[in-house]
Amino acid sequence: MSAGSRNIAIVRRRTRPVTTTPGSSNDLEELGMPDQRYILIAAAWSKVVDILCSPRGLSAVRAYSMLALQRQGHVGLTMDHTISRAVAQAFLAKVQNTSPLLVDDGTFESRRQVSEHPRGSWSGSYASFDVRQQAIKLNSHVRLGHF
Repeated sequence: MSAGSRNIAIVRRRTRPVTTTPGSSNDLEELGMPDQRYILIAAAWSKVVDILCSPRGLSAVRAYSMLALQRQGHVGLTMDHTISRAVAQAFLAKVQNTSPLLVDDGTFESRRQVSEHPRGSWSGSYASFDVRQQAIKLNSHVRLGHF
């Protein structure tokens, strides 16, 4: 599946927010074609999804699924367990169709930090998990392809 056919959401966090109304600011702006950063981030995200869906990537996703399940109290599950496979496959199916919010963020203090994923709390069924409610922050100060 190409980057153009995935539902990708990429925004830029401004280092200096723009005041839109008194007392508020708009520090995010949507990126889109033909912005070069959008094209590079969309291509990189497409590659990430391809890697996650590979056999080795699926193993990693299943391992993270097991950690999450164990934190929820499902003790004694093995990597071959049906639940971990189902959770991993459900997650990958969602990520193949919709990206998390990808933020080209200019507020990182260090140029050495490439990205971060601020994990918020989540509860609900696996079916109700909304990938778009997650975010991956990419350091705007890092030249893509040169880290």
